[in-house]
Amino acid sequence: MSLEEQARELLAQNRHHNQHIHETMLSRAAEESDRTIIADEQARELLAENRHHDEHIHETMLSRAAEESDRTIIADEQARELLAENRHHDEHIHETMLSRAAEESDRTIIADEQARELLAENRHHDEHIHETMLSRSGEGY
Repeated sequence: MSLEEQARELLAQNRHHNQHIHETMLSRAAEESDRTIIADEQARELLAENRHHDEHIHETMLSRAAEESDRTIIADEQARELLAENRHHDEHIHETMLSRAAEESDRTIIADEQARELLAENRHHDEHIHETMLSRSGEGY
């Protein structure tokens, strides 16, 4: 096998390897993106459930307050306090889920950047091998 044929074979192997790396990095980036989407959806679902739960609690407290007219003021104050606590809890959950989604997004961005850097390095390496092989094949003639 001539040096030029060896060079071509090495280039083909390298291209295949680079394609595999590229596909792997794209797959990882897609998985990270999917996780971010899932985290966002879970956050929205949790917030909706909490709002529904809050509404239920509020309605229950108001109903009790109406039935017990002599305790109306206390029941309303308790309902407000409970709603305030639940809102604070909801805000905390929302902030936590947004923070997690931002972290997932940051990981996706970093993975994309790493994939691009790796591809650039591989292209540079391929070009170097190609130039070296061409140089060697030219010296051999």
